[in-house]
Amino acid sequence: SGEYGHDVVCAAVSVLSITTANNIYEMARIKPVTQMEDGYLYVEIPLSIPEKQGVLAQTLLEAFANSMKAVEKSYGQYITLKFENGGQ
Repeated sequence: SGEYGHDVVCAAVSVLSITTANNIYEMARIKPVTQMEDGYLYVEIPLSIPEKQGVLAQTLLEAFANSMKAVEKSYGQYITLKFENGGQ
């Protein structure tokens, strides 16, 4: 929503995304597969993880989704969310 370096929407999305990926690693002790390039962040959580770690990862991802919905609510003219695999 602003010039490069002053775009609050991009900054919010970046912080939320990277923080969530880092917390999946730090808090849930899951090493996700990640790829980051030119503003694109890909995070994949392995399917074969202990249930306790999976529950924590899911909680972190739901918190991420809720935060992203708040960004979309405030800045909907600049961001549209699309959920796949049953997300809302």
